Amino acid sequence: MHWCDAIEFELVGTDCRRPDDINSWKSISLEELRLESQRCEFCSDLLDLIEYRLRYDATRADNDRNTPRPTDEEIRRDAKLQISIHYAKEACNWSFGFEGASYRTVIDLWVSSGSYYVNILLQRAGPGGRVPVTHKSETTYGNDTISYIAPGSWRTEDSWPQFHMLGGEQPQTMVGRLEAALGRQRPLQIDFSILRHWMNICDDTHGLCKNQYRAARVPRLRLVDVNRMCIIDVSDTDHHPQFATLSYVWGTEPFLRLSRGNLKHLMTLGSLDKTPPPATIRDALQICKDLQIPFIWVDSLCIIQDDESDMIEIVDSMDSIYRQSVITIVAASGANAHTGIPGVRPNTRYLEQHKLQARGVQLIDSVDSKQLRMQTAFQEPEWISGTPWAQRAWTFQEGLVSRRLLFFTAEQVYWSCRKGLLSEDTVEHFSSEGGNKQQHRGLDDEFHPWEYQNLAIAFSRYNLTYESDIQRAYLRI
Repeated sequence: MHWCDAIEFELVGTDCRRPDDINSWKSISLEELRLESQRCEFCSDLLDLIEYRLRYDATRADNDRNTPRPTDEEIRRDAKLQISIHYAKEACNWSFGFEGASYRTVIDLWVSSGSYYVNILLQRAGPGGRVPVTHKSETTYGNDTISYIAPGSWRTEDSWPQFHMLGGEQPQTMVGRLEAALGRQRPLQIDFSILRHWMNICDDTHGLCKNQYRAARVPRLRLVDVNRMCIIDVSDTDHHPQFATLSYVWGTEPFLRLSRGNLKHLMTLGSLDKTPPPATIRDALQICKDLQIPFIWVDSLCIIQDDESDMIEIVDSMDSIYRQSVITIVAASGANAHTGIPGVRPNTRYLEQHKLQARGVQLIDSVDSKQLRMQTAFQEPEWISGTPWAQRAWTFQEGLVSRRLLFFTAEQVYWSCRKGLLSEDTVEHFSSEGGNKQQHRGLDDEFHPWEYQNLAIAFSRYNLTYESDIQRAYLRI
């Protein structure tokens, strides 16, 4: 019997769990795993994944990691693997409310060597395997049994078994079902048909995410025409065309900006081909083309940077601009405007995923282990908190007033709206406005002082280049 035979792979991707066994870890040294891999296909594939991730993290590590990678000899001698089925991993959007959260059952892997560690999550990669699962609790506090029945015998009741805290043994039986969240292969270059599909789902089913406010007139509203590659002025039009917005980090290096001197030139057809903007903005224009959004608002190209009256008037209307946009493109991983947006062009994303199989259950590793964690309301999700974008006060404001956002991180794209979170490596369906979904408090509900206080505390952690901007950067929040 292999050590992995005791791991209940069949529970991954279902809504069934063992209440008395939530924190049960199984441990093995990497040297022992190497020996097991000689007679077990799963262990062999798992070892390949771990060794790949150890090398990957050494070259393209998380921005907040300062611990040096151990030597190959230290890894061979000291590295250990801990593995568990985790039943309460939460995927939470960026709305800072209670809406838009879901729970997933995944395999949680921790590989450690001294103080150096790598965290890997495995999701079910499809509906294969012996599911659903029947979980029977013979007593209140344990002696659970798991049995696997043929596919097709789906859940017979919708309620979770009730485990009574006070006395009495309450035998309970439930039939598990597959969750909507299943892992999938993420291409190295973005498949924009998936992103368009996300937008269509939100358009069709999320009343909360629609623009419910009367469009405020924005003075001197200019947009970038992504097809004609020039700036246009739509200030005098009765109805603004559909447009996206860009939220990104400028950085300190110089790049093309709108000024009184180049305004006329940049409003001529094809001017942005002749005088190209930096890589992040060029990639944002390409994203709009692929999403079939004809216009985009970019602060550096739509505000005259050396005209103080123009700047003040438009900056004071930025909440209206971001709220009216159909989507906000967030260049989360870029430290400056020249970085570009990963996944738009070839050779800008690098992480290769690994597929594994155990007892007929198909598994795949998640691109970003930080997308699933436990958190509280008004706590920024960890998948965005470590990025350069998440350190800036202006971008915090832009994200908060936006209705829907596409976050482009180093290795994948996240969709975040008021109702949920999606990512390229995870298949998940939003719930519609109706149905039996439990109603939670959202950011658009009536505000309470403690919520305002939490936002102020969150804002205070962010950086400003000019401290004098703090009032204007917070005003729209």
